[in-house]
Amino acid sequence: MVLEQVLEQSGLRKDYEYHSQVNLTQTDGKRLQPDVVIHMPENKDVVVDAKVTLVAYEQYQNAEDDAQRSSALADHLASVKAHIKAISEKYILEGTTADGAIMFLPSEAVYAELHSNFPELIREGFEARVWIVSPTTCMATLNTMRAILKDARMREQAGAIRTALRQLHRDVELVVDRVDKLNTHFNQARKDIE
Repeated sequence: MVLEQVLEQSGLRKDYEYHSQVNLTQTDGKRLQPDVVIHMPENKDVVVDAKVTLVAYEQYQNAEDDAQRSSALADHLASVKAHIKAISEKYILEGTTADGAIMFLPSEAVYAELHSNFPELIREGFEARVWIVSPTTCMATLNTMRAILKDARMREQAGAIRTALRQLHRDVELVVDRVDKLNTHFNQARKDIE
């Protein structure tokens, strides 16, 4: 699968930063299984769905006449539109996932055709909070997500370092206090000896 190859090349770590075939539960209790869930900070998982079919697009490309081409194109656009709606309704779950999802198209040609000839469909995806990506744009999106994850880990580590430094500072203050008390005892012992 093309999406798996893109994920492997992205540098995201499987089973830590993303999972394949994860179960999500909708508020009505219905269980769903998106293709990929990318774990982002603050429990805002991003769903990636790659189930869009390109059969109608292939029929459009292989059509022998204008009628077949027109019919196949209409079927393809209807399929993409239905898939945008399904992703928006199924995979954008308040409090469970991020407020947007990704629709992965395994073909640069299909992606380019949608963007250049059907911008209203792309806008419809944006309005439904479904971002359509190709292998190339998916890689760029995943690299951005990886940078966000790295930044979040660095902030967590910086917080842990600050906590450790505060504790170290407190321990140093205790040592200084004990050294002062020990110095007082030594001074008293010296006076007693004198």
